[in-house]
Amino acid sequence: MVHLWQACPGGIRARSLRDSPPQHLQTDKSGCSTFTVDTVDLALANPGYQKLLAISFKLQEEATGATIWENANTRITLEEVLMEFVDFNPFYKPGFPYTGKMHCSIDESPLQNKTVYLTVDVNDVETLWSYVTDENGDAYFILNTTHWNDTLVSLRGRYAIRNFTQEDSSEAAMGFHDAFNWLRPFYSESSSFLEIHYVKEELPCGQEHEVQAEYILDQSKLGPGANHVDFYFFVVSRGRIVFNGQKQVPVGQDETLKGSFSLTLPISIDLAPSSHLLVYAIFEDGEVTADMETFTVQKCFRNKVSLSFSQEEELPGSKVGLHLQATPGSLCSVQAVDKSVLLKKDSLLTADVVRRGFPYHLEDFELYPCLPPVTPHPPTLWNRHPLMGAPWYQSEADVYSLFKQLRMKLFTNTKVKKPISCTRPTFTRRIHTGEEHSYINAFMPGPQSVASGHKKKEKTKPRKHFPEIWIWDLVPIGEEGETSLEVIIPDSITEWRVSSFCLADVGHETGQCESHCELPGRKCT
Repeated sequence: MVHLWQACPGGIRARSLRDSPPQHLQTDKSGCSTFTVDTVDLALANPGYQKLLAISFKLQEEATGATIWENANTRITLEEVLMEFVDFNPFYKPGFPYTGKMHCSIDESPLQNKTVYLTVDVNDVETLWSYVTDENGDAYFILNTTHWNDTLVSLRGRYAIRNFTQEDSSEAAMGFHDAFNWLRPFYSESSSFLEIHYVKEELPCGQEHEVQAEYILDQSKLGPGANHVDFYFFVVSRGRIVFNGQKQVPVGQDETLKGSFSLTLPISIDLAPSSHLLVYAIFEDGEVTADMETFTVQKCFRNKVSLSFSQEEELPGSKVGLHLQATPGSLCSVQAVDKSVLLKKDSLLTADVVRRGFPYHLEDFELYPCLPPVTPHPPTLWNRHPLMGAPWYQSEADVYSLFKQLRMKLFTNTKVKKPISCTRPTFTRRIHTGEEHSYINAFMPGPQSVASGHKKKEKTKPRKHFPEIWIWDLVPIGEEGETSLEVIIPDSITEWRVSSFCLADVGHETGQCESHCELPGRKCT
C-alpha cells in the first residue's frame, strides 16, 4: 500500500524491478492505492535474484501535473519446510524390516496430507519412496534390509525432489531443510539377532502391556540337542532397574531358527515418564544377542502437584495469592518467568528432561589396537619417556552400545563388543554435504503500554519494577499438603509462566511431578 502524507488525487505508475510489467493505479480520497504483485512475475525460482523485492513508484498529481518518484524495498521471506527423522534408530539388523518415522513441518506446525520422499542409498544405488503425512505431519516407513549385505546405508528425507518452474512458484518460495542420517549394520558374529517391536502409543499406568519380540538365531550356537533358548530381560527407568525376568522359548532343530515370543510388562508409576526394555540371550561360546526398546509411559507420579492463582488476571503491582498443593513433606521449587523470555528457549524443568550421554568415569577406555608396534629405543635427550598406546573407546553397533545407552557399567567375560578392524576401506563413498541452515529464534518482548486515564482517584505511582523473573524460590509443604503465598505482581504488562517441581519421599520412593499455570497481566487503561 502506498500512503501519502497529504491526500491528493493522482495517478501512480508502480513497477517491481524484476522485469514485471508496470501497473497504472489511481489514488482514492485518502491518497492511498493498493496493487498486487503476482509471484510468477517475481521469478522466485531464479537463483540469480536476491530475496529482495524493489519497487519503483511514480506519482503524478492531477491538479498541477507535478511528478514525484519514490523507491521502496521489501524482503521476501521464505517459509522453511523442515524434514526430520523422529525416534531415529541408527542401527539395522539384516533380515528384520527397518521401521522409521519422518516428520514434516513449517514453523513448528505439522504439514498434513503432503507427499514426502525418502531416498535410500545402498552401495551408491539409490531407491526413492514416497509417503503421505498424517494429521500430525508424520510419515511412517518400513524398509526391507535383506539385500543390504551389512553395508553402510544412508537415508534422506525430502519434501520436494523436482526443479520448480513458474507454474509452481508458490513452492519455489519455500526453503527446504532435508533430513539425513546414516544407518549402520548391527554386529553379530553368527548373524543371530533379536528385535523388539516398537510401540507408538503412550502406555497407560495401572495396566499390563504385552511386548512382542522376534529372533533369528544360529542353531549351532545353542549346543547339541538344545530344545529351548533362555531370554533374559530387565526394565530400566530413571536410571535404575525397576524389575527383571526370564523367558524360556522352545525352539526346533533347524539350522536357522526364526520365531517370536511375548513379554507381559506391568505398567506402573515406577516406569514413568519413559522406560527402556533390554532383552538378551547368552550362547554357549559367550556370544550375546540383544535388543533394546524405549517406551513412553503416561506421567502418573505418586506426588500430585497443583498450582493456581487466586485471580486469573490482575493489574501490575497488585497482590495475588498463589496456592500450591502437593504430598505432605514435599519440597517444591516455584518459578515465575516472563513468557516472552521463554520464546527464546523454553527451558523450564519438566519430567521430560532427562540426562543424556555416557558418563566419562564409566567409560571403558582401551589401547587403540591399530597403532604401529612400539619399538624400544635407548633413552636420549629427545626421548626420555617410553611411547604409550593412545586411549581408545569404540562406538559401534553392537550389544555393548545398548548397555551404554542405558548408562550401565558392564562387568562380563562374554562377547559384547564388535572386534576392531585395522584394515582401511578401499571404496570411496559419497558424503552428504547439504546446505547448512541457520536458525534465528526471534521473540517478541512483552507489551509495554503507558497508563492513561484514572479509574481510581489515588495518585498513580510510577512503575519501576520490570523483571524477567518474578518468582524463584523453594517452598516447603507442611502436613496439610498445601500452602498459600501472597506475592506482588511486577509492573510488567505481560503474561507470566509459573511452574512448580516437587520432590517428596513417598514410601521408599521419591515422588516427583510438575505443574504449570499462566497469569496474564491486564493492561492499564
